[in-house]
Amino acid sequence: MIRKVGSCSRCKARRVKCDFPGPCPPCRKAADSISLAKHICIRQTLLELRFGETSFDFLSQCYTEELLQTEIGAFYGKKRTIACNLLFRGTDTITRRPLLLEVQDYSVPYVNAPPLESDCLVGYDKSTPIFRRVTSERYALTPESLPTVKRLLDWIQLDVHSPNESTVKRFMLSLGEFMERYCAEQPDVPMYEMLNSAVTILKLLRCWRNCKMTTLPEPSSTQSPLDPNRNKEHISRTVVSQLLLVIKDGIRTAELTLLDNLEKLVYSTKGPGQKNMIPLWTTLWTLILTYRDCMTAYKFSQHCSTTISFEHDAADAEVLIEASKHMYHILTSVYAALFRASTPLYLDWREGSNMELLGNSEVLKGAFIALRTEVEWFYGQKHRLGNEDARLKDEIIEQEQRLKPK
Repeated sequence: MIRKVGSCSRCKARRVKCDFPGPCPPCRKAADSISLAKHICIRQTLLELRFGETSFDFLSQCYTEELLQTEIGAFYGKKRTIACNLLFRGTDTITRRPLLLEVQDYSVPYVNAPPLESDCLVGYDKSTPIFRRVTSERYALTPESLPTVKRLLDWIQLDVHSPNESTVKRFMLSLGEFMERYCAEQPDVPMYEMLNSAVTILKLLRCWRNCKMTTLPEPSSTQSPLDPNRNKEHISRTVVSQLLLVIKDGIRTAELTLLDNLEKLVYSTKGPGQKNMIPLWTTLWTLILTYRDCMTAYKFSQHCSTTISFEHDAADAEVLIEASKHMYHILTSVYAALFRASTPLYLDWREGSNMELLGNSEVLKGAFIALRTEVEWFYGQKHRLGNEDARLKDEIIEQEQRLKPK
């Protein structure tokens, strides 16, 4: 029977004997309860879990598409240029230069349309977000002026940080910075496509999370669109939605590529191989933290007093939370199975065989040591993690801390 149904993902990753029906003995042993064992003992591929018949609108693309279809009628008037910047927590600019976009006013496709409103994040009172309800102007990007994913990726910089970013955000940024540098130093690496997809996800996720805080400088007739000394306003809700749709399409495409390649690498007959240890480690962390980020963002929207700040139907929040949590937990278990005996985190770079994993690059060695500092800082803050992170703490953080050389 096991030959027909196949081993569960966790046993395949560990290359141990599985059993059917599940949950299998190894998964029962790893879990604290039967209910938890059922969640980690799965026989679907990662692609089937995310994009199969029972998949979910994880990025809430349908909601954004419907909003735009019911909002934009005909364009009219003169086209003009706006300059967009990403703001973290409504205050800190996290882009080096603005993104210039051409917009035009439009009419709505029905009469007596209510005002278009948006809740703009303007700051925080300790950990409580402060929103300001504003009436949004009705202007949008024309079809020919929509930015491509590549243009957005060139604009978003992972090395521009806010001092107010959390330890997990700094960890995610450091992951992206290291992978970008790795691809630049090792362009012929076999896992280049996976690494590039992981960087794409982290960059677009950063833009998605801060898109509601993008601002528009409003120039006078004598000012340049790039003049930093003029007043700033939040851009229209419609432009935000259009940008979000481009971002979500880009994330979905990168997810497909990354999950497909990860599946082939991890579950191949030969296994991932020692030489692919670092790219595998970084891309797995990317997916784990991405799905965790989505889970926490959807939870945040559930408990937020505002009703129109998020690009998804509030009624779907619980489904989205559970779906993202499921992917988060599955990938956590896969990671724990792959790196149960050793981890790249504590490699001794004085050994030549280890330096070969970085192409003997001193630049990459320095970048990885900087990344390790962020990881250890994140591990040191594990007491701040929530109940949903129990498996991350047990299966990864505490396991890796036991592997740390004395």
